[in-house]
Order: sequence, then structure tokens, then C-alpha cells
Amino acid sequence: MIKHIILFSSLTVCLSLISCAYMNSPTDLEVLTFEAENSSASEPIGDYVLKQGDSLDVKYFYNSELNVNVVIRLDGKISLQLIGELVAAGLTPSELQATIIEKYKGILRKPEVTIFLKEFEEEKVYVGGEVDRPGDFSINIGNTTVLQSIFKAGGFKETSDPGSVIIVRRGPENMPVTRKVNLKEVISGKAPEKDIYLQPFDIVFVPKTFIAKANKSVEQYIKNMIPVTLSTGFSYFRGKTRTKNSGGGSFVAP
Repeated sequence: MIKHIILFSSLTVCLSLISCAYMNSPTDLEVLTFEAENSSASEPIGDYVLKQGDSLDVKYFYNSELNVNVVIRLDGKISLQLIGELVAAGLTPSELQATIIEKYKGILRKPEVTIFLKEFEEEKVYVGGEVDRPGDFSINIGNTTVLQSIFKAGGFKETSDPGSVIIVRRGPENMPVTRKVNLKEVISGKAPEKDIYLQPFDIVFVPKTFIAKANKSVEQYIKNMIPVTLSTGFSYFRGKTRTKNSGGGSFVAP
């Protein structure tokens, strides 16, 4: 229950910022938008990138006594014998393996190391607005598109506007950035490349009316959904990180 309230609270804040952007000026909105370069469903998927919560088996070919299972901490680091802490989050397994081997040079005679991804932290997105079952859903990294996430949420309601779907994503300095996606063109086959891949903790919002009126539909939807409101001073972190907003309160971001 607490987890869902937290997630809804994050959604409230993000969509409040969208509303303000549309009510203020086109210049403000431009700052908050993001491009989907190299992220459409027609693009190849890259190597898996390690993140906080992933469980790794570190195997040493010639020094099996050092074999260990480690979990990437919230600060993105792991600790290994003889070399101490090193950053793992944000690297691919092969990049981390190369880093570890380099660190052990001069310490081990034959620093042959292999990294195995044993378990990975579940990635989720939130789908809200005019869908049958709004909520948070697990996704496959690099394989789940906007339209697929909406199908996970039960599909569009009759009152929805598939041509003006909003994607909210964590941007520079942890501030939310937005993009409008016309899924009508995706469904018709006119522009399938617009069905972009989602990233962990993206928010997909399906409005009732054209996006220019989003400030009204979003605000009404949020008020009816939850009584909790937050100040717009917040940081959009991934992982169970406690942070404070400018109103003095705190929440755990998804």
C-alpha cells in the first residue's frame, strides 16, 4: 500500500510539472521535452547495463578462494577483497569485468575474472490515465514499447486520446522530461517508429482530450485518484532513495 502511494505521489508531481509547462510558455515546455533518438522499436538493443540491486557472481579462475556473490548497493558500488570498492552501476557486465581485472593487476599473478549476472532488480513503469487498469508494471529492458505497456494496463478506454499520450522520464539533474507520442499513427501503421522503447520508471499517461488541455484532465484525474499532494521541488531518483521536497516532506521515489 505504501509503495503504491509513493508511486502515485511521484506521478502527481511529474504530471503537475507537465501542467505548469503547458500553462506557462512554449519555451518552458521545450526545456522539458526529450528526443527518442536510437530508442524506437526498430533500433537494435544494446548490452544489459548493471544497476542498483543486481546480484553478481564474481568468479576467479586461478583464485577460487576469492569467489564471491555481491549485490550492487544503492550508491552503485560493490566491494571486493584486496581491491575494495568500485563502481558497478552504469557499466555492462563486460565493462565491469575489464575494470576488475585491471584493478587486480599487480595483486594477483593471473587476474582472470568472470562476471555472472545472477539476479537483476525488477524494472517497472507506471501507466495511468484513460486505461482500464492503471498501475505499475514490470518491463523487459529494451523490449517494452509505449503501446505494449498500455496493453499491459488493459488497453485504452473509449474516452482516451491515443494521439496525445505523454511519456515522463527522468532527465538531466534528475528533473522530469516529457515527450508526446501519437499512438494513433502507430496503430494505423502510418508511423510504427513512434512506438518507442520505455526506460525503467518511465510514466505513461493517456489523457482524455488533446494534450493542449492536459492541465485540466491531469489535475482532475490526480485529485480523484489520491488525496496526497506534493510540492514540485523534488528529485526523481531510481531505487529506494529517500529524498526531501521543498515543502519539507519526504518520500521514497520508485
